[in-house]
Amino acid sequence: MDFSWISITPWSTPVWCWTKRLLKDKVRALIQETRQQGAGQPSAAAMEKALDYFVRNVDRIQYGTFRAAGYFIGSGVVEAGCKTVIDGRCKQSGIFWSE
Repeated sequence: MDFSWISITPWSTPVWCWTKRLLKDKVRALIQETRQQGAGQPSAAAMEKALDYFVRNVDRIQYGTFRAAGYFIGSGVVEAGCKTVIDGRCKQSGIFWSE
């Protein structure tokens, strides 16, 4: 996904505002406001392409609801689980690799 139309640095004010709004289930409002701000801009087509991800996944981006239900919204837990399982299986004693 191309976010080159956003000319901001990580954790600048716009990114922080997006983060807070996504954590409060405000994704629909965020889409609408971003479209209004980008209307008529040279980067409007790239912005629409990037926003399409949010439009298609509104139901999956209800992070506030998911966090309140106790679900993890980051990938860290899954990555740690994969690392534990893969490391455990690949690094057992007596395991040898061949082609």
